Amino acid sequence: MTRATLALLALLALPGLAWGKTEKVKETKLPNGLVVHEYKMKNGMQLLLVPDKSAPVFNYQVWFKVGSANEKLDPRLQKTGLAHFFEHMMFRGTKNVPEGQFDIQLSQAGAVGENATTWLDRTNYFESLPKEKLELAFRLESDRMANLKIDEKSYKTELGAVIGELKMGKDKPSRVASEAVWDLAFEKHPYKWTVIGTEEELHSFTVDDANYFYQTYYAPNNATLILIGDFAIPNAIALAEKYYGNYKPKDIPKQELPAEPEQAKKRKREITHPLANANFLAMGYKIPQGNHPDMAALEVIGAILTTGDGSILEQQLIQTGIASHVSAGPYRTRYPSLFFFTVQMAPEKSDSKAINAFDDAMSRIRKGQLKEEEIERAKNQYLLMAYNDLLDSSAIGRNLGEALVSTDNYLNEFEVLDAVKKVTAEDLKRVAATYFTDEKLSFVRLVPGKGASK
Repeated sequence: MTRATLALLALLALPGLAWGKTEKVKETKLPNGLVVHEYKMKNGMQLLLVPDKSAPVFNYQVWFKVGSANEKLDPRLQKTGLAHFFEHMMFRGTKNVPEGQFDIQLSQAGAVGENATTWLDRTNYFESLPKEKLELAFRLESDRMANLKIDEKSYKTELGAVIGELKMGKDKPSRVASEAVWDLAFEKHPYKWTVIGTEEELHSFTVDDANYFYQTYYAPNNATLILIGDFAIPNAIALAEKYYGNYKPKDIPKQELPAEPEQAKKRKREITHPLANANFLAMGYKIPQGNHPDMAALEVIGAILTTGDGSILEQQLIQTGIASHVSAGPYRTRYPSLFFFTVQMAPEKSDSKAINAFDDAMSRIRKGQLKEEEIERAKNQYLLMAYNDLLDSSAIGRNLGEALVSTDNYLNEFEVLDAVKKVTAEDLKRVAATYFTDEKLSFVRLVPGKGASK
């Protein structure tokens, strides 16, 4: 026997292992040739294992299906802020790893890219390490998933940091404008409320609320481990069994999306910001959930408008000096969402030119007046950017994770790529006529000034 085989057998013989309780679901080849091996543990935890021997490193990502929308829909909480709060809390101490040691141990092991993010439908944690440190990642990540210390002292310390971040966010005009669009577009939908919450909401949470949230949503049956890099699958499964196998599944509260009142006309709001030096426009059009068949055409429309030097609005607004930044595209989420168009105007430039340029471009799409080469350029630009992501392990994990939490199908991103190739001018015409109407539009103009929102 080789040393590697002997080591693996010794690992499987360790007390507490439940080898054989993890079942293989399927394997799927990605466009870059790598293969996703899907496994399901007995406690419901999902494993997406993507071996890649191109470099002696691995990327470790844990995705939880809980974001601000879930806490807003939670029958006990009914407000937002805790999901993002735990993005911070998870880097504090546990019963087994004293405060500060999580970061220290990863840093000493050579970790890069250690971080976390929170969004409407998810919270994720990730880092990259040399392949020899695989068990360290399993030990630290599994530990903070179940053994976090949440007491009055740690809670208040982190609460101060989160409120500080909240105040910093209010100093960013583009962020304020974008949040205003979500607020304007929806009345009861959970995406209406900001991910970070409000200062009032954050102060209203208690340590009991925090423990409830943690004990409820940080559960193996609400989590997916995505592992990409230089590792052997049997070893990864054995480590998953060793460190996650004894965790028990939890009852995740059933959540129902409230009925959203139908929008009858265009909604508009103007706000001011003391730190803005030029107008900022943010427009949101209501679109379906992330797994809807029209998503590929919506992605192509975004690329036609603002992706690459040859895009319509890049040429008309950026290259002419009217604006300094433009972006357009759909948010792919679990529930019906928004297609966003934003433009940062150049100082002293009229935003009417940007609005007219956008309206003219959309009119061309709705009327089927785009040239075939414009459509092909946009599709190729979108595909190029997506294929570039396949060169980076963390980006591959991100694509798998985002698709999973928003559609329950971790291959959705790659299915959209195939669908993009098949998008036609007629598809674009139909989708533009369906979604880009005044009855689906919420429009926010942010202008320089000292006052509050109007």
